[in-house]
Amino acid sequence: MEKIIIDSPRLFIRSANSRLDIECLLKYRNDPDYMDLCTNKKKILSFNEFLEEYYNEFTKSRHLQTMIKTKKKSEVIGTMFSYGLNLYDGYVFITIFLEKQYREKGYAPEAIVSFMDFLFKRFSLYKIYMDVYEYNKLSLHTLIKRGAMIEGVFKGHRIYRDSRHDLYRFSVYQKDIQKIYQSVISICQKFAPQKNSALTNNPIN
Repeated sequence: MEKIIIDSPRLFIRSANSRLDIECLLKYRNDPDYMDLCTNKKKILSFNEFLEEYYNEFTKSRHLQTMIKTKKKSEVIGTMFSYGLNLYDGYVFITIFLEKQYREKGYAPEAIVSFMDFLFKRFSLYKIYMDVYEYNKLSLHTLIKRGAMIEGVFKGHRIYRDSRHDLYRFSVYQKDIQKIYQSVISICQKFAPQKNSALTNNPIN
């Protein structure tokens, strides 16, 4: 897997590459919230079962897997991955998952635009997609507020709590990413930790 270190005002976004990362990803994978928001798989997995599933994903459509880490407290707070990369047509999909206590703090927009900026530059993409279920109100609000476009609606795509819900497909185009990126990052910079903090200098662990 390609080694990634993305430096944003309050976050380090780095490749998932250690056993601790795998254990953390297993914790997320078995979280009911993750299964509702980020996957259609419902089975709780053991460590070995997860390893098989995880590496199998990379033989199919998984592209890059990252861990999201705060600079201030040096905590891993979530994960983000890309999948379905099409270099010929110039697009990829991304998904993000944050632990509940780190939501509604601006970390998701900061991580998303930083990852998108990296992907656009690294792979010369035309656009990036994100799929969001209609019951994920926080993500819907965030993407619409930050300028993502709704490109499609898949009616009744998901059964959730005994009823059907739509899936919204959002996109961000390469021509728009810098405006969106600067808008989000300029806000995050106001809350960034001081650069001389020892905790800001260790993106790897």
